[in-house]
Amino acid sequence: MSQNQTEKEVEINKTIEKKEEQVQEQEQKVETKEKEETPLVPVFFPSDESSDEYESEVLNGLQAQFTNNILKEEEIFNVCKSNFQYHKSPIKALSVSNNHILAVSEDKVCCVWDLPEIPEEKEEEKEKEKEKEEEEEKEKEEEEEEKKEEEKEQEQEKTSNSENESTQTKKPLSIINDHTTEIVDASFDCFGEMYATAERNAKIFVYDTKTSEKIATLEGPYTIEWIRWHPKGPVLVAGSSIGNTWMWMIKKRQSKTNKEKIRVKVQFLGTFSGHSGCVNCGEWSNDGQNVITCGEDCSTKVWWPKTAECLVTWSGPSWHKNPINIMTIAHNDMLMLTGDTGGYVKLVHLPKIRILSTFKVANVPILSNIWEFKNEKKYPGFSRVTAIEFIRPKPWFVSGCLDGNLRIFDMNSSQTRQKIQFKSEITKIVTHPENLLIHVAFADGNILTLDSRNGKIVKKFQKHKSRIIDMKLDLSRNQIYSCDNQGVVYSFEL
Repeated sequence: MSQNQTEKEVEINKTIEKKEEQVQEQEQKVETKEKEETPLVPVFFPSDESSDEYESEVLNGLQAQFTNNILKEEEIFNVCKSNFQYHKSPIKALSVSNNHILAVSEDKVCCVWDLPEIPEEKEEEKEKEKEKEEEEEKEKEEEEEEKKEEEKEQEQEKTSNSENESTQTKKPLSIINDHTTEIVDASFDCFGEMYATAERNAKIFVYDTKTSEKIATLEGPYTIEWIRWHPKGPVLVAGSSIGNTWMWMIKKRQSKTNKEKIRVKVQFLGTFSGHSGCVNCGEWSNDGQNVITCGEDCSTKVWWPKTAECLVTWSGPSWHKNPINIMTIAHNDMLMLTGDTGGYVKLVHLPKIRILSTFKVANVPILSNIWEFKNEKKYPGFSRVTAIEFIRPKPWFVSGCLDGNLRIFDMNSSQTRQKIQFKSEITKIVTHPENLLIHVAFADGNILTLDSRNGKIVKKFQKHKSRIIDMKLDLSRNQIYSCDNQGVVYSFEL
């Protein structure tokens, strides 16, 4: 019996190996077809560094695939500046303005907190001029200061527990209980003077930030999925589960007779109809000229807000084959990234209306029986793309997936620079626009700061005790805000 069993096992292993080879051949054929259908434009990004430096960076990046990117206990940072507590259920959305932070949760409650004031620009400019004059004198002193700072950091790491106990617990400035169903999304407008909260029951409430007074109620589509404010004006769009996107203008001004009263004029501007399923995500272009939406029907559409006309539609065999669940637009509106639930990302040149390349960012299973036989991940959708962001000023972008796979790609060569496999699911990624740092949030409650040039971990923040839902970067205060599944918001100093 034992010999028969071993023979059967050998036969099973051989069949599995053959199937895996067939799968790899199929994947290679698909990738070659996609490359032929969507050829990559030659170098379209200027490169500041020389070729030698670039090659050395690539080699260092490839080494990160084989290194164990784990920090020592001495290098873990638990410095938490503030603790925003009130919610008792998972937080659904987080928004940050110049002076306030907003969080909404599944308990149908919206909370707003004050943030410390930002110094005026004039004072900052004067300080910068003084700093430039003193830079030459301080160059020699910087080396000595760096040594002192390293010693201080070691002391701070040892006393991290005492610092955690001294974190400030801030009370909310206003608590709103107007919603009757689950709150889906919330956001400040571009000026921070108003904020909107949307519930699934086709209602959007608009509030004045200073007084927390409800100034408008918008009757939206059947089921709201997300809302986005115009980057330069008081215009709001909301995506629905029935394929439509609605748009309003909310004008606010003070009364001439009584300055304490606020007069609001709400105007419904129209709907964008074209998706055959749920509108999963949408964004304004940075110049505010277009609205771009992605749907459950695997299509992406560009809209002209003035006429609600669809200008461009990407769909078909050269586009996504799975529902699109995430997207991001470059700061100059030249490029766009879209990610789907199957683990693929598309790079698009918006002015030329051209698909530049297709990237495989997750370990995508094709034959489920092989994966089940090997006792791999058995739950569906684990290859979903959960985060994609451009890395400025380099021609790179970073992607994160539900399977814990993080990759950094070079858009010029369409090649992988870094590939790091984490044990926990990646829930959110935020990139710094100046120092090439990547902040990654995980389902285990940790936040890692990575150097995009070599894939090394720079910092690790351990404060959350549950899944991190959202994360925002505040450049003016040099802080990062994150919220978790237990209803807590923390701010960490970068």
